[in-house]
Amino acid sequence: MRAFAATVALLLGLVLGVNGLAAWDRHQQEARLRAAASRFQPGQALLGYRDVDERRFQSARLAAIPRPRIIAFGSSRVMAVSHVLVDAAPGAFYNAGMSAATVEDFIALWSLLERQGKRPETVLFSLDAWIFNRSLDEVRWLTWADEVSAFLARAEMGRALGGPVPVLLLAWYRGKELLSYTVLKTSLSDLRRLAGGRRRPGAEVAQALEAALVPESELGDRRGLRADGSLVYEGAYRRLSPERTREEAVRYVTAARTGLETFQWNGERASRLELLWQEMRAAGVRVIVWMPPYPPETWRLLQADPHRAAAHAEARRFLEAAASRTGVGFRDLSDPASVGCGAADFYDAIHARPDCLRRVLRSAG
Repeated sequence: MRAFAATVALLLGLVLGVNGLAAWDRHQQEARLRAAASRFQPGQALLGYRDVDERRFQSARLAAIPRPRIIAFGSSRVMAVSHVLVDAAPGAFYNAGMSAATVEDFIALWSLLERQGKRPETVLFSLDAWIFNRSLDEVRWLTWADEVSAFLARAEMGRALGGPVPVLLLAWYRGKELLSYTVLKTSLSDLRRLAGGRRRPGAEVAQALEAALVPESELGDRRGLRADGSLVYEGAYRRLSPERTREEAVRYVTAARTGLETFQWNGERASRLELLWQEMRAAGVRVIVWMPPYPPETWRLLQADPHRAAAHAEARRFLEAAASRTGVGFRDLSDPASVGCGAADFYDAIHARPDCLRRVLRSAG
């Protein structure tokens, strides 16, 4: 019996040691990322944003920026919203939009803000119907799966206890992950990469923040990301004609890039979003949600297809009901006519120009 106990203790100690070493290395890497992110100041722009891990970048930036009064969550369709468009002073607004962002991304971003004591007054959500498509395999959010798991565990414990989760109970939950086999597999992979001299995940983020910052006034025709998280498109993109936008709209739909093809409702993801809104509202945060407008030709083609139109309508019905249950403001602005946006108000098949986004913000808020 003693031999068995000693063996178990040895194995647990080994798992704890491997996970602890990997966690220490990740902590060192995150510290470097935060230091690099803190050098990104208003008036600057980051080049090469397309080539960095957006989720690691956002994690580092949220740790570096002051508490934002307003923050935006959403996919690439919200990324052009700047502090100027929301009439906020520099530093009062941050755009946490990311390419193909999902509900789990929103949960992780909110969890990071909460843990850092940076709870905003207002959260803006730009939501696409495709985020509720179960058949759409979007897994980039797994970068911060631990944050999502911790949020969901806390929510479940809160429901079971009938109130806030005690700090010690939550600390125990997070601490026991050091003995997790799932975490062990990730740790071993990270340590093998380190031993082999390969670049750590997220190293390109620190490299970009250390070497690719330029004054915003010197961007010219280059694409760049402002310090408030908003995206400036390259000159060639900004100068696309309405005719080209219509061509892009046809290609976007006919090439099955809408994310609404083979649509299957993802009830789990929908429940997670409503759970997030409940927590935000319980914390006294104002939540404003909208479904963003499409260019006229894209919207016409989407509505002309019964399957895509039904998928969009299902997402809208859920958002309306969830918003009503949680006290969230919601507007479906998918039809560009609802905000007075025409073909010339879009860069391509889905991304709106600043003037259209300004109308969206005015209508939603």
